[in-house]
Amino acid sequence: VLPCGKVLVAGGYRSGAGVLKTAELWDPATGAWSDLPPMAHGRFGAGCCVLPSGRVAVVGGKGSDEQASRRRDGEAFDPEAQTWQPLPPMEHARLGHGEVAVAGGMLAVGGNTTAPDELFDEASGRWFELPHPMVEYRTKQCKVVSLPAAALAPPAAHGQESRSAPQGRGAVARGQPGALGAGGPGRRACRVGRRKA
Repeated sequence: VLPCGKVLVAGGYRSGAGVLKTAELWDPATGAWSDLPPMAHGRFGAGCCVLPSGRVAVVGGKGSDEQASRRRDGEAFDPEAQTWQPLPPMEHARLGHGEVAVAGGMLAVGGNTTAPDELFDEASGRWFELPHPMVEYRTKQCKVVSLPAAALAPPAAHGQESRSAPQGRGAVARGQPGALGAGGPGRRACRVGRRKA
């Protein structure tokens, strides 16, 4: 979900067409889908989140090459420029992993590997392996959701002010595909995509 409330869908798989590199945008105000420029590479099972800069990162997944191998690379869609830009590759290929925006970048966890989870620093354009693993490896369909700081704060006693937990915390769950969200305060207007006829 983009900061303006529109929903970007990129990649995926379609029977008969194989791995997709197309992208579309859904506007909840009109209910209409619009075409976006395609990614450079087809991918499905990729992680996706909105970076602090407002770009949309699509990382990892399974490619459309002959071996249909797991991918390490990623691409970022710039809603203002209407272009996809390459992202530096992760240290480890991931498929079906969780991806979530955190302060300064994004976190990639699990995903068909027991390799360390990785943190992307958007300012430096570098990936860093996390020094401490989760208690349990998550090797398939790992989903991550960003929790608002207020959800992590202890409840305030009657008559006391509530305190917020630190920003950038997240929760991880394993199971079937579900919603992946990364939110931020406020909503901004955005105009991206061409409406489909």
